[in-house]
Amino acid sequence: MYPEAVWYGGVQAADVAEIVQSHLVEGRPVERLRLQQGCINTAACTHKPAKAV
Repeated sequence: MYPEAVWYGGVQAADVAEIVQSHLVEGRPVERLRLQQGCINTAACTHKPAKAV
């Protein structure tokens, strides 16, 4: 989400209304879905699903 540069991970369809209301309307990111800086643009993020072998 810009201009704040907030990235969300593991978002399900049921989370969209909460993101819209909390972040877009009220200006408060949804912390439970927010990716930490160390998870952005890295394969080591624990939020990413494991790759099938």
